[in-house]
Amino acid sequence: MAKSSKEQLVYEGKSMSLRKAEYIPERVFRFLNMAVRYPTLLAQLREAGYREEEHQEAWKLLGALAAYPTEQKIAQQEDRDEFLARLQEWNKKKLVLAKTTLKRRYPILYNFLFESMESKGKFAHVIETRMFLARIQTLEKDPSSNTEDSKAGLKLLYDRKIISKDSLKEVQGWIDIVETFPESPTQRSESDTTQERTRILFELDAWMEEWSQTAKIVVTNRNHLISLGLATRRKNMTKT
Repeated sequence: MAKSSKEQLVYEGKSMSLRKAEYIPERVFRFLNMAVRYPTLLAQLREAGYREEEHQEAWKLLGALAAYPTEQKIAQQEDRDEFLARLQEWNKKKLVLAKTTLKRRYPILYNFLFESMESKGKFAHVIETRMFLARIQTLEKDPSSNTEDSKAGLKLLYDRKIISKDSLKEVQGWIDIVETFPESPTQRSESDTTQERTRILFELDAWMEEWSQTAKIVVTNRNHLISLGLATRRKNMTKT
């Protein structure tokens, strides 16, 4: 059973500081990469029993750890974040261009499209873009609201490629994704995920302990130990 506190991870009677746990993946990753870089270093590790299965074991543990992020996100959240960013970019460019283009030439259309569009907050760009698309749609579907002035203003936006039928449809698709209620998560519960991460971290720590101690004994080149992250460079001591 895995437990954790503000300062410690505990698994099957063993404990580890959170600070140590934070750096275990990085230490193992460095060891794996540098162990196979220098022929002499690898030969010395081989003599001590370091084989491909040992090497692959650590890589598999690192891969398994990556499957259990420290902070779970609801399924599709990554997609939602991506489209929020796209909407923000579209709002900053296209919506600003539309305002600039219409304000002087077609003030009536400008007021219709942008009146009360002063949303604030992190997701203001979503609200503003949503309102803009809805008002464009109203103009194009309701002939009574589409005056000659409106038709001319919209034509200018289309002619300057500020908007297009395809782009409006695409942006609406982004909004639909952002507003979609997510499906029921299929991920493990938070407690199961925490326990599995903790188990993997302790296995990685045990692997690193075995091979770091072995390397310190069998590796004769200090520079190789430094490259593995098992030693530091000595400061040059000069007498004055």
